Amino acid sequence: GRGDLAVTIALNLRHATVTVIDKNRQSLDAGREYSSKIGLPQQQQPRVNFVEADFSSFIDNGHCNNEHFSEKTPPVDAVVALHACGDVTDMALEYAREINASFIIVPCCYTKHLAGETYVPAWQRFFCDHRSHYFLGTEEKEKEEKGNNSNNVGERKAENDSNDSSYNLEILSLQRLAEMPVRTVSVRATRIINSMRLNAQQCSYHQYYLNQGKEGKNDCNTSCCGTARINKHLKKDPTRDMELSYSLSLESFSIDYSLRNFVLVGFSHKNRD
Repeated sequence: GRGDLAVTIALNLRHATVTVIDKNRQSLDAGREYSSKIGLPQQQQPRVNFVEADFSSFIDNGHCNNEHFSEKTPPVDAVVALHACGDVTDMALEYAREINASFIIVPCCYTKHLAGETYVPAWQRFFCDHRSHYFLGTEEKEKEEKGNNSNNVGERKAENDSNDSSYNLEILSLQRLAEMPVRTVSVRATRIINSMRLNAQQCSYHQYYLNQGKEGKNDCNTSCCGTARINKHLKKDPTRDMELSYSLSLESFSIDYSLRNFVLVGFSHKNRD
């Protein structure tokens, strides 16, 4: 677009600097033009910075580490994404987690994959780890448990391969249901996906907490904590290594504005003092 959201944030948060990430140069040029037209400075000490980059490249190049920030990319306290297509939503969530930032993210396009074939969103790992608990009936649970307890290595491998195929099919089906034109169907599917996104985010926070050597109770006893993606290019900022405390919620706004109206909200209490 032309940067309406970024400009609106800058106008309402007058002490904030907004960094816009987009790989489309034309969109960035339109944003700069609109920002200047509104009256926001674009030369000296710009309130809105427009950075031409793929979001995954922006993260992997270390831009979320304070020590690597250039003048045009100041530290991030909140991640905002409006109608983030497909797994861009998941990358934004992981980015917020890794820098201990608050977030407001509106997902859309649930079947799109923009991060590459090797990238697996955290909610899909959460689905695989919790599938038997949340999604299977009693007979299916007993069958899966029997397969997991098998002493035959070949049987277990075959069972695992079968499970992987089944998981992928079920995930794809859920994504397609989220894109159904029937509103009652799509709403249920999108609510399930976004609820799993927040649950996976909570698991990741627990894992971060444990990795930092903090004492305290780990409320997540599932394997998703051990499979959370850790970006090897990221270095955790010690100034933000405080007592981790997040409020996570799934909100929505009126469909008069958009049918993609679910909002993932995470508030970091790191600055509460």
